[in-house]
Amino acid sequence: MEKSLNPEDSLKVITEMVNRTRQNLNEGSYYYLLWGWLALMAAAAEYILMEYIQVDWHPIVWGIMGIAGGIASAVYGMKDKSTRGHTSFIDRAMKMIWLAFGAMMLVTLMYGFTASNWGVVYAFIIALYGMGTFISGGILKFKPLMIGGALCWVITAAAFIFSDTLLNFPTMLILLMVSLVVSYLIPGYALKNSESTKNAA
Repeated sequence: MEKSLNPEDSLKVITEMVNRTRQNLNEGSYYYLLWGWLALMAAAAEYILMEYIQVDWHPIVWGIMGIAGGIASAVYGMKDKSTRGHTSFIDRAMKMIWLAFGAMMLVTLMYGFTASNWGVVYAFIIALYGMGTFISGGILKFKPLMIGGALCWVITAAAFIFSDTLLNFPTMLILLMVSLVVSYLIPGYALKNSESTKNAA
C-alpha cells in the first residue's frame, strides 16, 4: 500500500521540485544571453545598414540571426539535456510559454509584411518580449525578469503615447535594443551570477 504524504512532506516535495526547476532554468541563462546579444547585434546592424549605409536588404540580418541562434540553441540543448533531472510541471509550463511566445512572434511578423508602419510592429514585439520575461520571472520569483518585462511594456506604452516622435521604424529599432538590454541581458547576467554563487557555495 502506498504511503500517503502528510502536508509537511507534500510541501517539501513541491518546494524541492520548484527549486530544481529554478536551478535548471537558472542554468538556462545561456539562452537569455545568446538571444539577447544576437537580437541586439541584429537590431544595431539593421539600424546602421538602413540609416547610414542605406541599403534595401537590411532586414536580412534577422534571418541570419535566427539561423545562428537556432543552431547554437539546438547544439547547447542537446548537450544540456543529458544533465537535466526530472521534468516537472513548471518545466513544461515554461516551455509552453516560450512556444506560445514564438507563435505570437511569427504572427506579428506576418502582420508586419502587410503593415504600412513597421514601427507599430516593433512596438508589439517589444511587448511580447515583456510578456515572456514577466511571466517567467513570476513563476521563478526572479525579480530582474519581472522588472525587465514590465519595462518592456513601459517602452511600448511610451511609443504609443508619444507616437509622433517615437513610433517610427528607426527609432523603434533603438527602443528594441533598449528593451533587449533590460529584459534579456541584465536578467541573463543576473541568472548567470546566481549560478556562480550557487556553485561557489
